[in-house]
Formats: sequence, structure tokens, C-alpha cells
Amino acid sequence: MSECKNTHPEKNKRRFRDRPVLTRAAITLAWIAGTVVFLAGIALTAVTIWLTPERLTGIINTEASKRIDADITAHNVRYTLWSSFPRLCIDIDSIKIVSRTLYGIPSELRSDIPRNADFLASTGKLHGGINILRLLKKDISVSDILIDSLRLNLVTVSDSLSNFDIFRRFDNFGEIPYFSADSAKLTSPAKITIYNHPSKSRIVTQLSQSSAVRRKTPADSYTLSVKGDVMVSDNLKELLDKTPFDLTGQLDLAFHPLRVSLKNYDISVAGYQGSVNLDMLAEKRLRLDRFSAVFKGIDPSDILSHVRIIPASGTETVLRHIPSIDLAVSLKHPYSFDSPGLPDIKANVEIPEGDINIPDRNNRTLTLRHSEIRAEISTGDNMRRPAYARIMPFDIYGEDLDLSLQAFATDILTDPDIRIAVKGYAESKRLSMTFPQLRPYGMTGKIESDAIISFRLSDKGRDILKNLKINGDINLNNFGLQARAYGLEAYASDLDLNFGGEMPEITAQTIQNGIFDFNANADMFHLHSNGYDLDISSAEMSGKLKESGKNSFTDISSAAPFEIKAKAASAALSGKRDTVKMTMGGLVLKGSIKAKPGKGMAESFGAMVKSADINANIGSAKITAKDCSASISASLMNKRMTTPRYTKAAAWTADSRSLKMAGHTDEFLSVRLPEKAVDFIRQWKSHIGLKIGSGTILTPALPLHNGFADLDLEASFDSVKLNSLKFNSQDTRLSAKGELSNLRQFLTSGTVVPVKGDITVNIDTVRINQLCGAYNHGLKLTHGPKASVLTVIPDTLTPSDTVALLLPRNIIADIKISAMMTEYTNLYLHNLTTGISLRNGILDISDLGVDSDFGTLNMDFRYDTSDIQRLAMNLDMNLSDVRLVEFFRNFHTLLLMMPQMKNLRGDLSANAKARLFLFPDMYLNMPSLWADIYVRGDNMVLHQDSFIRHLTRMMLIHGTEDIALSDLNIHASIHDNLMEVYPFDIDFDRYRLSFGGLNNFDGDMYYHLGIENSPIPFPFGINIKGNLSHPEIRFGGDSFNIDKGEEITSSIMEEKRLNLLLVLKRLAREMIEKAAEADSTPASKYVFR
Repeated sequence: MSECKNTHPEKNKRRFRDRPVLTRAAITLAWIAGTVVFLAGIALTAVTIWLTPERLTGIINTEASKRIDADITAHNVRYTLWSSFPRLCIDIDSIKIVSRTLYGIPSELRSDIPRNADFLASTGKLHGGINILRLLKKDISVSDILIDSLRLNLVTVSDSLSNFDIFRRFDNFGEIPYFSADSAKLTSPAKITIYNHPSKSRIVTQLSQSSAVRRKTPADSYTLSVKGDVMVSDNLKELLDKTPFDLTGQLDLAFHPLRVSLKNYDISVAGYQGSVNLDMLAEKRLRLDRFSAVFKGIDPSDILSHVRIIPASGTETVLRHIPSIDLAVSLKHPYSFDSPGLPDIKANVEIPEGDINIPDRNNRTLTLRHSEIRAEISTGDNMRRPAYARIMPFDIYGEDLDLSLQAFATDILTDPDIRIAVKGYAESKRLSMTFPQLRPYGMTGKIESDAIISFRLSDKGRDILKNLKINGDINLNNFGLQARAYGLEAYASDLDLNFGGEMPEITAQTIQNGIFDFNANADMFHLHSNGYDLDISSAEMSGKLKESGKNSFTDISSAAPFEIKAKAASAALSGKRDTVKMTMGGLVLKGSIKAKPGKGMAESFGAMVKSADINANIGSAKITAKDCSASISASLMNKRMTTPRYTKAAAWTADSRSLKMAGHTDEFLSVRLPEKAVDFIRQWKSHIGLKIGSGTILTPALPLHNGFADLDLEASFDSVKLNSLKFNSQDTRLSAKGELSNLRQFLTSGTVVPVKGDITVNIDTVRINQLCGAYNHGLKLTHGPKASVLTVIPDTLTPSDTVALLLPRNIIADIKISAMMTEYTNLYLHNLTTGISLRNGILDISDLGVDSDFGTLNMDFRYDTSDIQRLAMNLDMNLSDVRLVEFFRNFHTLLLMMPQMKNLRGDLSANAKARLFLFPDMYLNMPSLWADIYVRGDNMVLHQDSFIRHLTRMMLIHGTEDIALSDLNIHASIHDNLMEVYPFDIDFDRYRLSFGGLNNFDGDMYYHLGIENSPIPFPFGINIKGNLSHPEIRFGGDSFNIDKGEEITSSIMEEKRLNLLLVLKRLAREMIEKAAEADSTPASKYVFR
């Protein structure tokens, strides 16, 4: 113990005090420093032993997440200090940062942004070192930074909300300390995504290589190299396709505030070299203060492979003929990265003066010269000014062409709205030879234009632009068009057109769907289409959209009326081989269409046409009309009309099985329209009005002077109404009116639908002789000099004559006819009236009444085709005040059946009812013929010709004078192929006779004249036998001999068959021939001779 004890303490203290002050201070500081170092070493050793990777990882995840608005997740954080002192080296396996700034936003907004919007960044392995001694001075000095698999996702929701604003608790970026790095490198592909919700824009950058190395001089300068691909889209629309870039150059940093600068930075985009200058400031917000880039000698055809907002169709044709483009890009205003939208960037494009070589269809090259072209493109700032592009005025000139063009486009990042101004002239033939789209139209002539064309690229269809808005002036001098593929040719002399409006697309078929304000005039216009030629002279036409404060370039939300006016001094239409010719003078047209611009279908339209004079030739017919006017209107209904389904009436289908076994005409009137036509009729309400003051129809088929007047016609899809019509054919004059209804259902229903008609015809005079004579003369003009009625109405049975003639069962018609005077041969009829109705396949002629010189007729007639197995005709006829002499003089053919009736004179009245069935082949069912006839005779006188005198001598009647008879009451019937006259009494002088008998349809007869009272004291009778044409007279008993009557009934006609249609044809032919023979019209009265 004594060896370690200090035996001279006072001496030692004295030695220390005796030393110099500086020496004593240095020794003290050394001791203190050594103690501190020792204690620090002990502390650091303890910290190193305690701060394991697990504990360090937990501290970083917890503390870092507390200090920023994000959740940080690091894995396996490690550090090294002793071997690298004074640098602290840190290694991390991975880091993921999830932002909390978007927590709590509304669900509607959350569903509208990307689902991974909270994700901010992630890396794979991360390595780096920091100088802890410089960190004590608030300087950050890092080295050997290595980041693997970097991912950044920057999302801006609004001006004040983004997922990367996680440092909001710091006042500003001014607190960021001085920063320096020896080197930094990204390994593995790095992906950076920037999404801006207000503008729906997205930038995706895929980095393939990125590194930064500190330069020796100047201070805070780095060599930065970046390679990768970039893609840009806006509002889900691709703007820039995957485009490679390569950046190499000097990066300068400045601090307080932090500033990043690039100066003459080399850049390669899509293989083209350029330079970039940039200044970026991090103060309160991250802001881009300056940006500019310059590229030289860009091949314009390569632009189309990357810039998607430029349409490839058409543009490619132009760009591939431009040799090179110089491009300069600059930032117009400072840009804050948390502001909505893209930075306001302006690009200037310059194309030097040069040639454009375009091959034509003849394998020749068209060389055009263009002046210098300058253009600018701006992305806008979404606040003060939208994105736009502008091409300054430039000229294109060459053979047959001299144009000045300029263009302007807005909203180029969303839906570009493009306006192109064109002024100049071109030979249309050269244009059609040059541009493939115009070749099918074969244009000729000179086109002078001063026009503005606008359209949106969203309206672009395949290989063609749609919904174009166009206005301007065009002059077409001797313009011609030959679109043979469409069967269309046109020619115009000095056509001036001023227009403005919308066109769905530029094709020959779509001009009709555009809405234009226009004024046009032409000295002469010619159109040829499908064999028809239209010639118009001194034409003027205009159209205008009528809506207060709006024009056709305004986006009109509701339909507006578009008014059209046109007039022409004359218009002429001619058809193939001059089969149709029409001329119109003083043509005036006014109309209105109610529609939205650019829509293919109008919502409503109306038009009114006036022409002072119309002359038309259709074949050999000539038609004239004066004081003509027409109107048309239509409107689109709010909803598609549905037609009710009609159930067929039982009477329509009772014979459905029989119809399948017999040939017949259609039992129903029907029409089958294309589906598009049916839909059009169902959706539209329409009205057509036609009025003509007077006119003529001259035709060789009826070579009389045929005229009409006061034509007033109305029509719609529901009905056709003839309000008035007056017609005359030489001396025949009539007026008519009527209506057809239920047409819309008839035209559109899939089932059988009734058609209703109501017609009234009032005839002043009808001269059948004159009409038949003219018809006969017309046959010779149209069919040759030897033609006759037999030429068109043959006296032979044709296959169509043996087909059941059915009347359409779905026609419901009522026709009223009256005629003041009717002339036929030597017969004059007066005050004819009748009503005709057609229902369920049954034709009824009812209340037919007519007066004549010999009597009055009233009649009802029915033709029943409601059942093909029971085709029938019914007749109910009354004759009154019939003067026999005049009657047989007019109907002398009846005397062939009853030749001795010529000896009677006096007044008769008769009533007859008849019924006859027909077979389905239109042959008469003669055994079914039934008739019941009652005849009353007044003031009857019998003339004694040789035949009658022979009878009276046999009766011992003296004298040859006429015999006055008492009133007669005769009853006869037709049945079983027989005509039977029931016995009736004849009283005269001292005689009472009883007469009766029968004959069959072969002409065989047996009649008996019994002498009931006479001066002869014994009864006797006279038998009349034989044939109607050769009667035999014999004495007989005083009563009818039944046995002789049976002889007549036993020889009923069996083989002779009559076809109704053949009989009617023969009857019509005979009537026409007899009327023509009775015609006294001189040949000079015929229009055609």
C-alpha cells in the first residue's frame, strides 16, 4: 500500500502550478476530450449493440410516419459507422410509402380517381452514405446512392389536394438544408406515373437507365443521364404514344430556396436530337420556372407514329411530302406541379419553303411549291387559355392551283376543334386527278373559294372526317361533275355559292343531311341522273336557319327551323329517249326544315311550290297545268306509332279451305313495304297539298280534248282526300271528290287491315258514242290502222277468264254517281243516280234510277264473292211508264228472243227479280238461274202483221185493223233452264183468250193460245211450237197440253256453257263498236289524227 501512496503531494501540486497557463489549459482540455471521447465511445458502443436492425426498422417506420402525412414501411434497415466513419452507410431491403392526404375524401370523388391513388412510392434495395460530421452543420452530403426498382405514383386531385403533399406541416421548402451527392444511380426499370384528376391527364415514364455524378467544377453541378420511354394521355385519350427519350447533360443545384437548373441539356426524343434548358424552384410549392427545347431536322412522317392527336388519314398524305421540320418548345408561364392541368407549353414549328411532290393516277408527279410554313402549338393553362394550335397563313401554288391556307385548333389535348381557312382557285380536273377521294366524281371547271372549314376530331370516322362546319364563298366557272358510279352528271355555268353550316361528311350522299345557311345563283344548271335530265335557267336559291340570336355554327340543343327559298325562270325535265319531258316556268319554292345541325334526319319540314306553267310529255302524251301550287309538311312524332292488330272478320275466312283448291284473284288488298319505309310511316305525321287551276291531258289513246280544272288534293300517311276535280273529255264533263282513309294502318300493319273509301262523281254530260269513237280512233293511232276493239278485247277465252274474280274483302267503299244526261247510240238517259258499296267482298249497286224517252228504270244489283263456292249475282229491277214502241226501237236485240213483241204498242210496267250462281271458274251455273217477272200492260194495241193475221184468221177474226186489248197482267218465271209464262187472259172485242207456255234456252218452245169466249160456238185453241226463230202454228184444244210442255223440258241445254267474263268482254266489245258506229264527231275534232 505504501508503494502506491504519494509521499510528496505538495511537491507535485507545486510543479503543476509552476507550469505555463497555456500548458495547463491544454492538459485540461486533453483530459476533458479524452474523457468525452471515452464516454462517447462507450455510449456509441452501447447504442450499436442495442440498435439492432429490427429496432432501427421499427423506429424509422414509427417516427417517420409521425412526422409526415404518410405511412412508411421499411424492411431490414441496417447501418455501418465504424468502418466508414465519418460516413454513416445505410442499407434498406425495401421501402413503401402510402400517403394519408387523400383519406376522408367523398366516396363519389374516390370512385372517380385511380384505385391506387394513395400509393406514393416504393423501392427495392436502397443503399447510400451520409457524412454525419457535415450533418451536424445542417449540410446533407450523401454518396454512392443506389436505388433499385423505383416506383413513383403522383396524383393531383385538386389545386390543394394531392397524394405527394405529405410535408404540409413544414411551412415551406426553405427549410430544406444544403444537399450534395457524389453519385446516384437507379437500377432495374423505374416507373414514374403522374395523374392530374381535373384535366384527366396522365404521364407515364418508364426509365431504363438513370444516373447522376457530381462534377468537380462548378460547385453543386452534376452530370445527369436518363433514358426511357414516355406516354401521355388526356381524358382517356392517347396523346403521345410510347416514345423513347435519352437525356444527357449538366444539372445545377442552388439552395435557400432549392433550385434545379439544366443548361443546353442534350436530349434525344424518338431518335431526334435537341437541347433543353430548365429552371425548377422548390419554395412553398414545387414550381417549373423555365423550360425550353429545340429540335432540328425532324422527319414529319415519324410524328404520326407517336403523336396520336393528329389524324393519320389525309394528314399522312401531306406530311410524307414535307422534307423536314424545325421544332422549338418553351414554357410560357411558371408552372406549379400541384396545380390542375398540364404546364402551359408553347411549340413553334417551322418548315422552310420547298416542293411537294404528289403522284397522280396516271403515274405522273404533281409538283407544288409552298411558301415557308410557320405554326405554333400551346397546351394552355386550363385557367386563362385553353390549348390551341395555329398555322400561320402560307401559300401553295403550282400547275392549275393557287391557294392560301391557315388553320387554328382549340382544345387540342381533349377534343380538338379545328378551323381551316382556304382561299384561292384550282382547276377541279387537276384536283380529281390528284386526290384519290375526288377521283370517282370526275370534276371539271375552275373553282374559286374563300371558305372556312371546322370540325372536331372526335367526329372522325374511318378514313373520312365527319360533322364538318363550313362557311364561305365558292364560284364554279363552267363546273362539271361525272360520278358514273352513282349515275350522276351535272354541269353549271357561273355558279356562285355563299354558304355556312354543317355537313355530316364529304360524300355525294351526305350533302342532303347537312344544314347550311346559303345563297346560290346560276345562269344555267344541268343535271343528269339515271337516264333523266334536268335543266334550270336563271336559278336562285337560299336557305337560312331561323333562330333568334343563333346561326348554324351554334351548338343548338333543340331543333330550329331552316327556311329554304328558290326560284327559277324555267326548269325542264326529260327522260330516257324523250319518253318524259316536263317544262316549268316561273318556278317558286319556299320551305322549312326543323332539325338539329348535322343530324341525318329532320324533326319536321315543310315546303310550298308554285309554278305559273307546267308542260310535260310522257311518252306520246302531253300534259299541261296552270296556276299550280303544292305544299308538303311532316313532323316526327314523339314516339313510334304502334298499329293495332285487326282480327279478320268471320265472313272473310269462311271459305279459307276452298280458296286453297281453286284459282282466284287476291281475296285481300295488301301491300308489303320495306321495313325502313314502314318505320318511316310509323314515326312521321305528314300532309301534302296539291292545287292546279287548270290543265290538259292529250293522248293518242283518247284523241279528244281532255282537260281538268280546280284540282284540290290533300294526302297524308293516314288518308288521301280529293276536295275537288273537274274533268272534261270533249263534250263529256264531270266533277269528283272523295277520300281514302285508314292508310297508315293498311301500309304498316302485319295483318289484313280494312281500307275505307268514299267517292262522289257528278256527271253533267257523258257522250258514250263520242268516247267510244275516239277510243276506236285511238286504237288505230296506237296499234295500227287495222286495229279494232277486237285487238284489245279478244273474242277468245283466256286463262285469266277461268280464275274466280274475287273482290277484295278488306275494302270498305261507298261510291255515289249521278249523271244529268247520258248518250248511247240513239238512247238518251236523264237524271241517272246510284249508290255503289263494297264490303266483305260483296258489290252492291243500289237505288240505281234513270229516266229515258221510253220509261223509267230503278234497279238493285249484287255481285257476291264472299264465298268462292257460292259466287252469285242478284238483280231486282223495276220498269215503269215503258212505251213499247220506243223501248224496242232502242233495244231491238230483245226482239230476237221475242220477235212478235214488235206488234205490240202501249204502256208497260215491269218488276223482275233474278238470281244466278257461278262456278269458281266463272262459268254460269245455268240451272241455278231463277227469275220472277211481273208485267202490266196498259192501253195495249196489237198490230196485225202476217204472223198475227194468220192467227186471227184461224180465230175467225175479221178485219186487218189493229186490235185494242184490255189491260194485261203477265207473270213469268225462269227456272231450271226454262222460261215459263203463266197463263193470262187477253180481252178484246167479243173475245177472251188465255195465253201461256214455255221455252228452254235452246229456243225450243211450246205456247198455247186458248179461245175461252168467241163468236164460235165451240172451244178451241192454237198451239205455237217449234223454235223461236221458226215457229209453227197449229189448231189444238182449248187447254194447255202438258205432254207437249214436257217435251220442251226434256231437251234442256246440257252442253252449252257460258263464261261470265267472256260474255262481259263480248258485251263490252259490242257496246263499244255500236257506240263508235253511232258517233258523229268529225275527224277535225280529234287532237291526234
